[in-house]
Formats: sequence, C-alpha cells, structure tokens
Amino acid sequence: MNFEVFKSKYELQPVIEVPNQVDQNPKLTVLVLTYQQAPYIKECLDGVLMQKTNFNIEIIIGEDDSSDGTRKICKEYAEKNPDKIRLLLHNRENNIKINNRPSPLFNLFYSTFSSRGNYVAICEGDDFWTDPQKLQKQVDFLEANPNCVLCYHPTECVDEKDPFYNHIKHPPNPEKLQLFNIKDYILGEGLGIWTVSIVAKSESLKILPNWIFKAPLTDLALKLYYAYNGEIGYIPGTMAVYRRRTIGSWSEFSKTFEWQLNHMESRICTYNLFNSFSEYKYNKEIKSINKWWKQNCLPEAYGYANRTERRKLLFNNLDFFLNFRYKGNFSRWLRFLFGNHLISKLKGKYKKTT
Repeated sequence: MNFEVFKSKYELQPVIEVPNQVDQNPKLTVLVLTYQQAPYIKECLDGVLMQKTNFNIEIIIGEDDSSDGTRKICKEYAEKNPDKIRLLLHNRENNIKINNRPSPLFNLFYSTFSSRGNYVAICEGDDFWTDPQKLQKQVDFLEANPNCVLCYHPTECVDEKDPFYNHIKHPPNPEKLQLFNIKDYILGEGLGIWTVSIVAKSESLKILPNWIFKAPLTDLALKLYYAYNGEIGYIPGTMAVYRRRTIGSWSEFSKTFEWQLNHMESRICTYNLFNSFSEYKYNKEIKSINKWWKQNCLPEAYGYANRTERRKLLFNNLDFFLNFRYKGNFSRWLRFLFGNHLISKLKGKYKKTT
C-alpha cells in the first residue's frame, strides 16, 4: 500500500498541514505522534529540538485532534520553529479502530508516508530523548554499516503509577556495538528495542505490505519488517526515556486480566501475520516466541483474574495449565479447586510439623 491508496481508503476528512519553511530535502525525519499528552509533549519536543546534527532534519508532529491542550502546545512550538516543524492537524473521523477501539494508526502511517528524510526516527508524545547527539550517533552508525536498516540504543523505562520502578532496557553485553539479524530479533525479547530508541532507513516505508495494516501491534510489525530487510544495529549509551502506564497509553491497564490476554493474543497474531508474509522461513523461531509469550502472559493474567475469569482462563488454556513443568501451575490448580484459605491453612500445619 502506498500513500495515495492509504489516503483514498482512510482519509475521510482532509489533514491540515500548518504553513512552514521546512527544508524540502532533509536527511532525517522525526515523527512525533501525540494525542491527549499535554503534561508530556513539551518535554518530548524539547528533546527533539535540542538535537545537534551536521545534517538537516524535519520534525513532523502528528496531532490527533486532542482536547486537553496538546494541540495548542503543538501550534505554539510550530509557530516558534517554522523552519523545523511540519505540524499535521488530524480529525478524529479518520481514526482507524483496532478491536473497536481508537488507535494511532492513521496518525502513524500518514506521518510515515509524509516523511521526506532518508532516515526516520519516532518519539511518541509521552516519551523523550535525553542526549543531544542521539540522532547524529545513530545516523553515523547506519552510514558506517550499510547492511543495517535500523539502529537502536538502551532506553530507560519509568512507570507513571510506580515511582520506584526504573529499568534500563538493553541487550546482553550492553557496552559493545552489536549487530543482530531477523532470527535474533524474533527470539530476542531481551534485546530491548523500544520505538523511542530507533533510527531507521526510510526507503522501506514508502510502500508497505498489507499485512502490516492488519497487525494488532504495529510497532512490532514494523520492526519485524525492518529486520526482514536487513540487520539491526545496537550502540551503547542510554539516550531516551520511555514512560509506561501514562493516561491513554496502550500500557495504562497492563496490570489487568483483560490487558494481559489481549497483549498475548496481539503478539501472537502479529507474529503469525509476519510468518505468513515471510512464507514461513522463520516458522521455528515464531513458534518458539509465541510459546514464550504464553508462558509469560497467562500466569500474569491468572494473577489479576477473579474466580470466574480464572475458570475461563484455565479451561481455555488446558495445554498450558496442565503442564506442571511450568512454575506455579500445580499450586494454581490446588488453589482454584480447594480455595486459598484451605491451602494456606494446610501450609501452616505443614510448617508446624516441620
């Protein structure tokens, strides 16, 4: 699907581009995608505008018709930086729904197709960059490694609902420059490739295969598509912050039964769509990662479920929960069949006798 086909299918109301004087031939495009992120968008835009590069960049802000003041802030930044910012004002009538819920897909793909740089970076409106050399370092790496289609770095993850949560996502041997292939990426949940950390070549984005538009997890689909077309590069040094569980974000309700099941199913569906697209070249790896996600999400979902939900979960996934090699399954069945109170009481008696 190209830009013209995309617009004819999804653009029900015209997208307004605010007048600007941005360079027509930038080397890199930064995509800032934002909706209802007034508390965060200034920090995001400041992190982009502080970038020091020896090449021209354009900043595309896709503002998805916010009502909380985000749009006003974006207009102010565009007015102050007309030589750097292209502000795209969207209409909610264009929003593409996934599972009957609004999504950022129209904003993402309209901005992606509108990009003019040889490279593209994405910073969603509730995330931000912390190193003014980030873009320069990543473009330098990509140009020194022509087989690479994507480059990333470690990301600091913070949780808006847990001030004590702080985690740096990076691969093993984080102090070394590294290259990964498609198999590494499929199997490498520990690689820590957050979207906020990526700079990628844009040549693959002008025409996109239809399966990407069907994928429930678009960021995963795009990374798989990139890895299918070349190597992934890693450079050391934390240069961005990813915020978890901000209001309206996909991770806001991650500590719930429904979210864990939906996340698992969305992951598996996206991997299976890619599996078909790639003609099952990586079937072994995809089967393995789908199994991994079940092993991680099903126990999490069980932990957040009420008794009715647990009954449904257990009997809909008997192949997993009857495998007692998986930690905790025997205890889950005992507690489900006999109740937490009885099991706790028996445990107490056992401790006294020992």
